[in-house]
Amino acid sequence: MRVIGLLLIMASALYAQADRTNRDEGFDKPLKKTVVDLGPSPFYMPSQHVRNKLTCYRHPTFTVKEYDEGEKGAEWLSIVPSAQAACTLRHREDEKVNTEWSGYFRGVKSGFVFFDAADGMDGGLPFAVFDVKTGRKLFPDSCLLDYYQKVLHINSEPAFAAGN
Repeated sequence: MRVIGLLLIMASALYAQADRTNRDEGFDKPLKKTVVDLGPSPFYMPSQHVRNKLTCYRHPTFTVKEYDEGEKGAEWLSIVPSAQAACTLRHREDEKVNTEWSGYFRGVKSGFVFFDAADGMDGGLPFAVFDVKTGRKLFPDSCLLDYYQKVLHINSEPAFAAGN
């Protein structure tokens, strides 16, 4: 139980740090990002130029896939246990497809995948952390740091400093 609590604290701190600065800072950089254009979105007029797209983020031992048709939230997100997985809509037998979380891929840190919610709620942005190996959601949370900084003008300092 202590491990889950520590993981929750680390994830929230990492998420808040990435939210405070560059969107990708703090997360493991993918080896390669591929975006496949799958044609115009059926939800928009052609003049709006909204496209269906599949984005694949390759990491050393796995790939995260995000399929988006232009509506709020991705249609599905998945974790494939291979860095060489094809960037296609077709799912592999060992691919862990997540249709319950309708947000977007945020980043990876040490074998954990972070997904944002499709939309914010009450000044926060919900997110969930998934285990790369099992595809199982470990826990959901919400990051309110950006809200507190912008609306309440609170100077944020990390709750836990190294060495404390």
